[in-house]
Amino acid sequence: MKHFAVIGNPIVHSLSPAMYAKVFCDFGLNADHQALQVRHDSLSELMLTMRNGDIDGLNVTIPYKQAVIQFLDEIDEYAKDIGAVNCISAKNGKLKGYNTDWIGFIQSLKQLNIINIPNRHFVVVGAGGAASAVVYGLVQKKAKSIFIINRTETKAISLKNRFADADIQVMQWENIPNNILNSAIIVNGTSVGMSPNINQCPVPKDYIKSGQIAVDIIYSPLWTQFRKLYSEIGGKSISGMPMLVLQGLAAMDIWYDKPLSKQINVLDLIHYLEKKL
Repeated sequence: MKHFAVIGNPIVHSLSPAMYAKVFCDFGLNADHQALQVRHDSLSELMLTMRNGDIDGLNVTIPYKQAVIQFLDEIDEYAKDIGAVNCISAKNGKLKGYNTDWIGFIQSLKQLNIINIPNRHFVVVGAGGAASAVVYGLVQKKAKSIFIINRTETKAISLKNRFADADIQVMQWENIPNNILNSAIIVNGTSVGMSPNINQCPVPKDYIKSGQIAVDIIYSPLWTQFRKLYSEIGGKSISGMPMLVLQGLAAMDIWYDKPLSKQINVLDLIHYLEKKL
C-alpha cells in the first residue's frame, strides 16, 4: 500500500485527502492520503520518515514550499526556477522536489476561457511560493505584461529578478496605468481571504473594475471576499479549486510515473470537491 500526505500549517481546511480518496478509489489504487499539520522544527523528522519509506509522496502547501527545499536531494528545473516546491516524491531513499503549481494555474485559466495569454496584462498580488509559480507560468506562456504587488517590495523585486528577460514590473496599485488596470487579469497569489480571515480582500476596493477578471488561488472558502466584490459588479472570477485539482493530479502522475490524470474528468472532480465546502 502506498502512503501520501499533504503538509502545511494550518492544514485543517485542505481538500487534498478527499480529492485523492476519490481518485484512488476510482482507479482501484491501493493507497491513502492524509493531511498533516507540522511545525517548522519537525520538517527534518518528517523527511526522514519519507526516506525510510513510510511516506511515498507529499503535497506541500503554506508555509513550507520554500522551507522544504533544504531537505531534498534534488529538485526539478521548474521548482529551481520558481524557488518553491509543492510536490515531493520518495524513491529508493532519495527525495526529489517538483513544482506543479504553475501547471495547475495555467491549466485553470482555461476554465475561464483565457487562452490568449500573450495578449493579456496580469496583476499578481503576492511574492511567496504560490505567487512565484503563477509568475513563472505567465512568463512561460509569454504574458504581455506582469505587474507584481506585494507588501514587502524587496520580495517582489527578488521575484521579478528571477525572470530578467520578461516584462515584469513591481508597482503599487495607484501607479498601474488605468488603460491596463481596467482590463487586467488580477491574481490573488496570497492567503489573504482564507479562513479565519474571510472578510479580508487582497485588492483595495477602489481598484476593482468590472472589466477585469479575478483569479483566486484560495478555494476555501469558495467565494472569498475577493470574488464576492467582483460578483457584485458583474465581473468574472474563478476560485482556486481548479488549480488545486490540476496541480494535485500532476503530482499524482509524478508519484506513479504514469499519466493517470489524462483518464480523469477534471470538471466532475472539481464539482465533487466544491460540494464538500
